[in-house]
Amino acid sequence: MNTSPQNTRPIGILDSGVGGLSILCELQRTLPQEDFIYLGDTLHAPYGSRDERDIRNLIDQAASILLRHSPKALVLGSSTITTVALDHLRAIHSLPIVGTDPAVSLAVGVTRSNVIGVLSTRATAHGELLEALISQFATPAGVRVMKAWHNDLVPLIERGEVDTPAIRALLHELLDPLAQQGADQLVLASTHFTFLRPIITAEFGNTFGFVDSAGSVATGVVCLLDQQRLRNSSAGSGSTFYLFTGDTEHARTTVAALLRLAMPDNLVQKAALDVRSALAA
Repeated sequence: MNTSPQNTRPIGILDSGVGGLSILCELQRTLPQEDFIYLGDTLHAPYGSRDERDIRNLIDQAASILLRHSPKALVLGSSTITTVALDHLRAIHSLPIVGTDPAVSLAVGVTRSNVIGVLSTRATAHGELLEALISQFATPAGVRVMKAWHNDLVPLIERGEVDTPAIRALLHELLDPLAQQGADQLVLASTHFTFLRPIITAEFGNTFGFVDSAGSVATGVVCLLDQQRLRNSSAGSGSTFYLFTGDTEHARTTVAALLRLAMPDNLVQKAALDVRSALAA
């Protein structure tokens, strides 16, 4: 058990793969003195194409691994995980948990055409959370929301493929209809999709403004730490430790490609989930 003062403990980030790295980057920028521990369930990604029971079982195991490191707070680095398991995790764990919501309200606030697009996973597109956000923010404002999702998009990004002919073709299949209908804001409702902003801009120019959740998640974490007096008061820079359930060498290569940084061996470790028992539960 970690007996260090609570405010010096790390912030845990849980994701189905590497998409939550976009949230991690914003948190590192906003809270440079904090330590982080990131768990990506790369062995079972993508979650968005699984049914909710499977997702919840996998999340339970991944969260239990992170909790062994005694984090002071847990961030869900995925709209899919938030949609399926935020309330569930808060009901069974006592530490503060911050979710990642699709940034519909931000897009509604800046659209000029009154048409916005939401690029998401299947689970998010069909989940209650997105529908609730649309009902709360878009419908009263008279803003039309167009959803776009495809099961192949996240696996490509998980392999570090963010600028390939396959990605370009898939993005045109998904986003051409939105552009034709006048959508001027694109909600990147999976944290994976933040890494697609350069290629979307290259293909579509200034057609879309981009809205993602990284900034609002970081703001929420800052407010949480301040409210509960959990900020790390150290003057030094924090560190980040990475756990991946899949092949760590592949994960290290993908992280390096997405973040453009080298991954030291001593900061990356294998984490094992017993998927058979999880999915049989």
